[in-house]
Amino acid sequence: MTTHLRVTAGGHELLLPGGSVRRVTEGSDARGDLPMLDLAQLLGGTPGSVVIHYGDDESGECLLAVDEVKGLVSVAERMLVRLPPLSPRFAQYFDSIAIETIDGHHPLCLRARLNLQAA
Repeated sequence: MTTHLRVTAGGHELLLPGGSVRRVTEGSDARGDLPMLDLAQLLGGTPGSVVIHYGDDESGECLLAVDEVKGLVSVAERMLVRLPPLSPRFAQYFDSIAIETIDGHHPLCLRARLNLQAA
């Protein structure tokens, strides 16, 4: 079992690997000089209001803007399957999907490491 932070962004359910989530803050409190990826806007919504400090170390840390944090969930590794190569841009952000529903949704799983310079 792995722990993920469950969020919504642009009307989509997402799972963020718990080991990559460093801190969660309200949008106006978190900006700073780290690169920002607004997942809410990227997925077709309005700018996100919750900011997540994301990355496995300080040199790879970035900020993610989402609409809402729904809490922590434990997901068995066998319940996550790799996504087919839908598009190169999509593959930069998401690498798997939950095959069992969580509250009626099959959340996409964000990559543990993001390369925002390549995006």
